[in-house]
Amino acid sequence: QFEVRNHRDAYFVTAMIPGMKPEDIEVSIDSKKNTVTIKGFRGPSDKELQIMRRQLYAIDRRNIFGRAYPKQEDELLRLLRLGSGRFGSFSETYNIPKDAIIEKIAASYEEGQLALTIPRIPRVPVAQHPRRSAFNPFFPPQARDRPYGFFDDEDLF
Repeated sequence: QFEVRNHRDAYFVTAMIPGMKPEDIEVSIDSKKNTVTIKGFRGPSDKELQIMRRQLYAIDRRNIFGRAYPKQEDELLRLLRLGSGRFGSFSETYNIPKDAIIEKIAASYEEGQLALTIPRIPRVPVAQHPRRSAFNPFFPPQARDRPYGFFDDEDLF
């Protein structure tokens, strides 16, 4: 499950990938296509394989008519079917925005959480110009320099 967040300083991609080793996850950047790809593969551990083999043995014992799995089917295929969803490979590709600094992309994997940081080019604040009052022909020229609404009767006539 991947989540992309947009902040003022950077873009953040986070994913919860429990039970994986950092060397099983690959983060690649394609600067020509402006994409970042996150790939990984999770295989069962020896203990998980042992548990799944016990489950297959229990299924075979209950299957007196041979309808669930044919006997000639490979055990590895049966284990793969039993563990589908928990094991396997994944791949996610994201487009890198134009305001990102590709050379400074960083990734970390700690306690089952992958964090990818894509820094942004700092925004330069736009200089604000002082506002000028618009010309109003019905407003006397002497009163234009004074605050609005403060003028004498002689300015009007």
